[in-house]
Amino acid sequence: MTKLPDRPWSEVSVGFNGTLPQGEYLLVVIDNYSRFPEVEIVNSTATRTVIPVLDKIFSSRGIPDVVKTDNGPPFQSSEFANFAKYMGFHPRKVTPLWPEANGDVESFNKPLNKACTAAQVERQPWKQVMYGFLWNYRNTPHCTTMQTPASIVHRYMGTTKLPQIPAKISDTVLRGIDNRNKEKMKRYADRRRHTKESKLRVGDKVLMKNNVSGKLIPKFKPDPYEVIDIRGPMVIIQRGEEVKARNCSLLKQIHLP
Repeated sequence: MTKLPDRPWSEVSVGFNGTLPQGEYLLVVIDNYSRFPEVEIVNSTATRTVIPVLDKIFSSRGIPDVVKTDNGPPFQSSEFANFAKYMGFHPRKVTPLWPEANGDVESFNKPLNKACTAAQVERQPWKQVMYGFLWNYRNTPHCTTMQTPASIVHRYMGTTKLPQIPAKISDTVLRGIDNRNKEKMKRYADRRRHTKESKLRVGDKVLMKNNVSGKLIPKFKPDPYEVIDIRGPMVIIQRGEEVKARNCSLLKQIHLP
């Protein structure tokens, strides 16, 4: 589970949401404290397109302490590193090939995709439908915090067409609710995946799972790596000059003679 940040907008998660009908993309920024979403339409995933949009969002919301992203090309560039240094935030990349590590964005993208897809099927203007979805999402109690994202960020209850019961809770109560619900979701995920405690240690030899599958393709790559660091479920492995980060479930420990 991820620890709840100290305050709203101190830690955010950033990601993209698929290709839209006219070749556009949605840049999604989620506040990890309140789950308040910001969504911007962009024409490209290039770094030079992403940086001005993030700059626009940060100018109205404030500069976060940590910006969590996936390992996509726009976030791996030197331009993004310079932007982070200039703005003063710490860029944190999640474990590659493990979408759950950026769970806030992934969870938000599911209902967002449904809203946009439904608009296209019903031949409605998808942008207008998306803005309506954002308004309702921001003013509907989140399943983890049990509070509306807007009420946490702005300290007010926005008006929607849905029935509402105004409620104010303290940061301590919010953290308790957040921890309980995250623990519940973790137990469910662990039970569904038959999760076992990882026994990997620094110095162990491991095989990395293949990204592609097929009858003639082995499940794991044959050349072993060495574990050089362990950061929770993320394991850093090395083979020669090659260094990779993977979730522990994608690695298999081996014992070489």
